[in-house]
Amino acid sequence: MLLRILEIPAIDNNSFRIVLANLGQSVRRRNFAASHSYYSECLATAQELEDKSMIFICLNGFAALALKRAEYEQAARLAGAAEHLRKQIGYEMGPTDLRFRDDFLSELKTKMDKTAFLEFYKHGRKLNLAEAIAAITSSARLG
Repeated sequence: MLLRILEIPAIDNNSFRIVLANLGQSVRRRNFAASHSYYSECLATAQELEDKSMIFICLNGFAALALKRAEYEQAARLAGAAEHLRKQIGYEMGPTDLRFRDDFLSELKTKMDKTAFLEFYKHGRKLNLAEAIAAITSSARLG
């Protein structure tokens, strides 16, 4: 686990997931391999603890990574899956999460034509949680 690698004393699981999600946002600094690693560990922990709000944040993070790798259809699909999960669990995004999502979705919409974006986004909204998580691993390269 990352805590052991970094030799950080044990912290509670909720704090650890928040730290990983924030580190995952290093996608903004174009450190895609590190972002992928942090989001992967965060997702695994969130799944283990059945924390769907953190899974939502990870889905958004992986969507942003797909965008940066020019995997636009995958990005739209994951963004749709994240939105479906958010509505399903009634999760209200804070300002940081909302800004992150708005930023990558705005950029994504400039990379795809509107019809294609809506098609893949709607497809993502139809995925159940297991399918959405499986879609993350369908992307072969880290960027």
